[in-house]
Amino acid sequence: MAKPWVQARPKVGMMVPIGLNLGLITLVSFVALPLALAVFPQQQEISADDLEPEFHGKGGDGGKVWFNRGL
Repeated sequence: MAKPWVQARPKVGMMVPIGLNLGLITLVSFVALPLALAVFPQQQEISADDLEPEFHGKGGDGGKVWFNRGL
């Protein structure tokens, strides 16, 4: 139920949810996103035999290849 002052100013009533959404997006972008990206290491290794057939047998130490996650 809208308050009388919001009914008298409908544009204000529309701007509050927009401001709340922008605030939540900003909060998530600066807090949760870096934490989510930090969960996994930047560089990883995988067996070359787990990749496409053209890479089978071409790995280095123990048949492993390193890759950068590339953010």
